[in-house]
Amino acid sequence: MASDCRLDSLSVPRVGRELANASVIVVVGNVCAGSLMVADRFPASQLGQGSVATLGYATRLLMLPATLASLAIARSLLPIFSELSAQHDYAHLRQLVNRFAAGAFAIGLVLALLIWLLAPWLVQIAFERGSFDAEATARTAGRCAGGVFQLPGFAAAMVVVQALLSQRRYAVVAASGVFNLLAKLGLNALLAPVIGVPGITLATAIVLTASFVLMWWLLQR
Repeated sequence: MASDCRLDSLSVPRVGRELANASVIVVVGNVCAGSLMVADRFPASQLGQGSVATLGYATRLLMLPATLASLAIARSLLPIFSELSAQHDYAHLRQLVNRFAAGAFAIGLVLALLIWLLAPWLVQIAFERGSFDAEATARTAGRCAGGVFQLPGFAAAMVVVQALLSQRRYAVVAASGVFNLLAKLGLNALLAPVIGVPGITLATAIVLTASFVLMWWLLQR
């Protein structure tokens, strides 16, 4: 009993250090991930009057399915992946990740196509009132149509993130956030002057898909 107490007392500082390190890493990753929308505002402000507002409305509409998808994936898959990781059953874990990631990508693609087709109607229902007229609806719908293809990569990446978190590979998740921010800044600078606001939304789709592929590759290793 005494030896158990000594072991428990010795493990507390170690657990505290691990928790602190993990918290710092996760905060860094979340800050970088949350900065993606902020990174979009500067190039949008260089594209003429109304570009920032139009991008903001389109982003808000796309955030709804993305947020719902992330919550559903996290709550349903993290417990399963954590149990497999605790059992060190990594082969089964990778099989499930591949299956669920493929399913999430397919569902995200179908959802993207539906939003792309229904974008004018969705924007009209959500925003068209007062000074937000039919012309603003058409502009915002066009931006939504350009940004919907970030959903497949985002949904699949969320599956891989849950698997990495279940293995406590917080540094990989944080590094993906840093990668996303740096890649987004570079692609914004490259695409926004050429394509305009659709280039900013296209950059997000490219970054999220690349991030999914990179994290998936690291998980396989």
